[in-house]
Amino acid sequence: MVLEKCVIRDLYGCKACKKSGFLPLIDRKKASFPLVRSWEHRNILYNSVPIYMADRMDELTRSRIIGGHFIFTDETPEQIRAILTAYEKGIPSRTPIRRIGIQQ
Repeated sequence: MVLEKCVIRDLYGCKACKKSGFLPLIDRKKASFPLVRSWEHRNILYNSVPIYMADRMDELTRSRIIGGHFIFTDETPEQIRAILTAYEKGIPSRTPIRRIGIQQ
């Protein structure tokens, strides 16, 4: 989600906003959402867990969703390779994930 208000500045101060990298935004359930400065005082807020559909590609195809892209935030190169391999092979995730609801 793109935020037009500088949440980083409000939570951590202007110096933190000028640094690169992710800062956590913690919700009431203690979930940590990565927050990063985009431009000027605009921030991008990422989900606390990844959306994962590698093992549900047949459902996506039936719903005519045939394209897609990956947005990685703080994953290591090894984690990225594992995720891409899982999508190639249709392997279920071994980590906490979110699902996209598909209407048939």
